[in-house]
Amino acid sequence: MTPCSGASSRRHMLALFVAAFVTMLALDSPAYAYLDPGTGSIILQVVLGGTAGVMVIAKLYWSQVKSFFMRRSEKKLVPENGGGNHDEPVS
Repeated sequence: MTPCSGASSRRHMLALFVAAFVTMLALDSPAYAYLDPGTGSIILQVVLGGTAGVMVIAKLYWSQVKSFFMRRSEKKLVPENGGGNHDEPVS
């Protein structure tokens, strides 16, 4: 068996996905399920709570992320000759 190239492998996976999707659509059946308002409320709470959690984590670590990128940009701004003599007045 020979190994597949990248493009051939992707085409094969896409064809498999399409075949599986078409099969699922062809074999669907009614679920006879009911989602009451309480279930919708729980889903909404999970979404809002997850969003709030992500925002808190982002706020906690924002200064570290910002300082990381600031250090990288400061290194690029410093001239190679050390910036010259700082004791001389600027005219």
